[in-house]
Amino acid sequence: MPEEEKNIEATEYDIVRSRSGIMNIYSAERKLRWCGYVLLAASLTAPVLLLLPDRVVETYLDGTPLSTPLTLAGMAFLGVTLVLASVPGLVWISVVSQDTADASRDKAWRLAGMEGIFGWFAFGWGAPLVFIALGAAASGFLGVDFIESLGDRGITPYSGEATLSLPVAYLSATTFVLGFSVVYLAAYISRSDSD
Repeated sequence: MPEEEKNIEATEYDIVRSRSGIMNIYSAERKLRWCGYVLLAASLTAPVLLLLPDRVVETYLDGTPLSTPLTLAGMAFLGVTLVLASVPGLVWISVVSQDTADASRDKAWRLAGMEGIFGWFAFGWGAPLVFIALGAAASGFLGVDFIESLGDRGITPYSGEATLSLPVAYLSATTFVLGFSVVYLAAYISRSDSD
């Protein structure tokens, strides 16, 4: 095998990434930054609950929206955990892929495959759970009658009966700090990539 076929250029690595699936359209650095944005979005759960109409807060949250354990906070925390599980992998891929000039075709495909897997953890599973939980939290803006109509269909957005129920204050404080940390990390890696 000639030497040219063993090594691929960085532009060929990008072609390998683009051919390997929908999760690899964007760079690992960009996905890492989006992970931070998803975490910051999860931190909006507390402000959403604080802005709910008083009647909803009194009826479903016992007047204490931040300290009442809610299943929707647990669901969001599960999504946050999946997003966080992908962060170390995306950091590693971001750092390793900065020097792909001498990478073999097999290494490029392995990196692209791993990037796709970490992308699915974050955006195929984690982010939807976070946004479903945010939607459930915001459902109270439509009033008590709407929440009761959801209850008639077996959907109780402000339930706290599940094992994975958490106070929203814990979720929002944790994800706020983690979100800014991940966004900063992504900016740092992008800056070192351009040097």
